[in-house]
Amino acid sequence: MKRYSLFGLMLFLYLSAAAQPLQRGTIFPDQSLDLTKDFKHIPIILDFFTAYCPVCFASMPHANELQQKFKGQIRFLLIGYDQGNVRSVYEKFKTKFDLRLEVRFDTVVAQQYKIQPFPRYVWIDRNGIVQAVTGPYKVTEKNVLNFIETGIMYDTDIERYSFDRNKPYLINGNGGLDSNFLFRSLLTSWDESSPISTPSHIDFRVPYFQALGVTALSLYKLAYLGANDWDNADSLYGNVFPQPILLDSGIQHEAKRYYCYSVTVPLLDRYRMRNILQNDLENYFGWEARVESRMMPYWRLICNGECDHLKSKATAERAEGTRIGFSLTRHSVSAIVDLLHSNFQNGPPFIDETGIDFPIDIKVSAILSDFDEFRNALRQNGLDLVEGKRMMKVLVIGQRMNVVSK
Repeated sequence: MKRYSLFGLMLFLYLSAAAQPLQRGTIFPDQSLDLTKDFKHIPIILDFFTAYCPVCFASMPHANELQQKFKGQIRFLLIGYDQGNVRSVYEKFKTKFDLRLEVRFDTVVAQQYKIQPFPRYVWIDRNGIVQAVTGPYKVTEKNVLNFIETGIMYDTDIERYSFDRNKPYLINGNGGLDSNFLFRSLLTSWDESSPISTPSHIDFRVPYFQALGVTALSLYKLAYLGANDWDNADSLYGNVFPQPILLDSGIQHEAKRYYCYSVTVPLLDRYRMRNILQNDLENYFGWEARVESRMMPYWRLICNGECDHLKSKATAERAEGTRIGFSLTRHSVSAIVDLLHSNFQNGPPFIDETGIDFPIDIKVSAILSDFDEFRNALRQNGLDLVEGKRMMKVLVIGQRMNVVSK
């Protein structure tokens, strides 16, 4: 027993000491995955994923399409981080989306070569040499075809600038070069070398505000609503519609582009930051915006008949869950609303209209990111989601105004 414990300790120390990121231009160290015999002189893309990564699973159908399109020319291989219930979660998604990708489960490679964050893609050419380690946004048809034809992946990840969120953006090199501004207060376009900081609300306790790596739409929500997103415990939930209404289809593309915004004001002017942000947005984008009261859609969580069968018989509260289901013991119905909101944040809000005023026991088996599956699973438990309308505040963004150059 002592010999096995010593071996385990030595292996842990070896992996810890040897841990280093994969380097471009080096031969892929495939001792664990044993890929050499399988290369067959075609390039390969390793897709590392975990059980608790929604982006990982959302990206798999796209990889599946590319594999089928370029079958025999490139090989996609999924590598599941072999912890928790990753195998059962993958099988559920495999069946749901008819995935025809090879898959293996391993932990050594991800740990030893610091494969993170997930999902992570390792591009290996036909000679077994690592050409790039990227995120999912690089896995495009154009890049894959170029990799097949040339064996080179030019569009690799870029190391981000360091950023201290407690200091103004770009001052003294904080987050990038101070010559990168487009518009002062400070407005810049965002790229992959830029930092990310996405506040949910404007904080009036400090004399500055900054939102980095956010869409123009998010900036407008912060300017006119004071918040970019909110959960169902917030007073805005159910009273303010989460998505603005765009009256002009011509601005939809630009409204979804990413920007960095930073403003620093005198301490006594910090309560005017929303007004300053509104003025800056109007000056740069030239769009008209206003908050209106309108009848807006929402989802009503209701009982289909009596719900007494859900009444908890337990004495202790417990909650368990994965991406493919959950179990609640002695919880309030609001816990279901929490789960609905966390999986469908960009849609209409969910309002509890069940009338249930007692703790419940409920078990749901479904891919939680699939709305129809989630709703059908609720129906099996005597609950339902039905469409409704109620008066809410909503941000309305109109056509561009004619901005005259001075």
